[in-house]
Amino acid sequence: MVAPAYGIIYDTYYRVGEFVPAGKPVASLLAPMNVYLVFTCQKTIESYSLWSDNSTQLRQL
Repeated sequence: MVAPAYGIIYDTYYRVGEFVPAGKPVASLLAPMNVYLVFTCQKTIESYSLWSDNSTQLRQL
């Protein structure tokens, strides 16, 4: 089996020994490029910090 992208297995749909029909997915993959964070803060907060690796893009909406 080959995963379509790099990621973390988020959920599995079948247990060992269960029948899996041809062409059906067996797991849900959580790819890092599809994860985003949305948060709000009060206008009185003057600063905040986020930590990230170099591959993460941060932007203000």
